[in-house]
Amino acid sequence: MSNLLVQNIKHTNGTTAQTINSSGDITESNLEIDQFYLNANDGQDGDGNVLTDWTRNNFTGFTKVGTGCSVSSGVFSFPRTGLYKLTYNFMAYGDSDGDNMTGVIQVTTNNSSYTSVALALAGSGSNHGSAAEAITFVNCTDTSQVKFRLLSESMDSSSLTQGSTSSIRTHIVIERVAPAQ
Repeated sequence: MSNLLVQNIKHTNGTTAQTINSSGDITESNLEIDQFYLNANDGQDGDGNVLTDWTRNNFTGFTKVGTGCSVSSGVFSFPRTGLYKLTYNFMAYGDSDGDNMTGVIQVTTNNSSYTSVALALAGSGSNHGSAAEAITFVNCTDTSQVKFRLLSESMDSSSLTQGSTSSIRTHIVIERVAPAQ
């Protein structure tokens, strides 16, 4: 039996791809994992409300792996090119029957026009809370052009998207899973 003893795995140009510490833990230089939560309830009437009150996870000791995303006025920017998995957990409270309470992931590839790519239908009904999840993959080939935002749609005047400063409710998990395709 043979052993390969290494501490760093590098490309021929000297760029470190992986590091192995003395405990055997592997650190990958291209890994990106981030999580943001809505820090306040968001109430609105109508469709297409961009959610803007995002805070990076600070509850569990986890903040981010890698550089992390940035968010401004509800628009998220990727830290580097790559194929990203977005998992949007949408929590809402409905005030009436027929209130469909939908969470939406929208993506732009030109930093201008957005397309709805995934929906989380939290349901309808009077005076109850519900949750749903939407998952999609985004191929970020240019960090200045490819961005995403999260919306709530089909909300009646007294319905709201649930956010909080004391627990994670509506939130997004962003994971870089591969190089850009």
